[in-house]
Amino acid sequence: SIAYDEQFHRFLVVWDSADYLQIKGRMINPDGTFAANEFPISSAAGTHSLPSVAYNSIDARFLVAWEHAAAYTFDLVGQLLNADGSFYQSTISISSAGRDVFHHSSVYNPLANNYFILFGDYAQELLYAQVIRSDGTLDTTISNENILISYADYPGDRRPAAAFDSVN
Repeated sequence: SIAYDEQFHRFLVVWDSADYLQIKGRMINPDGTFAANEFPISSAAGTHSLPSVAYNSIDARFLVAWEHAAAYTFDLVGQLLNADGSFYQSTISISSAGRDVFHHSSVYNPLANNYFILFGDYAQELLYAQVIRSDGTLDTTISNENILISYADYPGDRRPAAAFDSVN
């Protein structure tokens, strides 16, 4: 996954390692040259896969989100990075409510200065979302759970895609 930092004019590219034990990143200049060495974003115990990245143009931060497997379920976690790739804070638990997260998509909303992550629950075949404030805290619902987007009446609802429309 890739996101562009319009303030410092470089890309952050993120990927999972071949053994799924790390999420890695690298800053790339617009001409394709490396702005920095690759760096680990997460190497905590468990497997890490399918990272996504969104750029916050107001605070000059990236949100990297990925699926983390532990105890036979996949949780969704994230990490806020400063524009230079350094950690803004510790890892964020986006969804660990017993969901079996499978595929996700993340976008940044500059009008509200927050991130929106859409993800599927493989076991229940449901789609959920979570709003994350620019400081990394979760925007909680009344029930303090993820936002249910789609019910089980649509089997296979697991591969969501999110986009931001600044006009409508």
